Amino acid sequence: IRTMNRERDEEINNIKSDSDRHHREVIHMQTLLEAEKLQMQELNQRQEDQMRALERDMLSTVANKEEARQRLSQDLIMTHKTEMEKLRAMLETEKLEREHERSKHKDELKRLQQQL
Repeated sequence: IRTMNRERDEEINNIKSDSDRHHREVIHMQTLLEAEKLQMQELNQRQEDQMRALERDMLSTVANKEEARQRLSQDLIMTHKTEMEKLRAMLETEKLEREHERSKHKDELKRLQQQL
């Protein structure tokens, strides 16, 4: 009976030991799964942050290009206006010079007619 009791106790202890080991393995696996889940969440968060940053950069680049295009357009308009003003001034100067020449010729013509 003692031998049977001892064998039964050993078997119970082995079962308890196996159960404890199995329980520790389950807890270890749960811990690993939790750690992996956290790593995946962190990775997903980093990827989302990177995508938002990329989107901001792209929008900023588009806005900067549009702003540069508008500035260039304004510069071209101002350059065109400046050139047109220069041409008008040159034409006005040429017109005044011709009028002055015409006036000199008229005066010369009158002087010659008076001499005749």
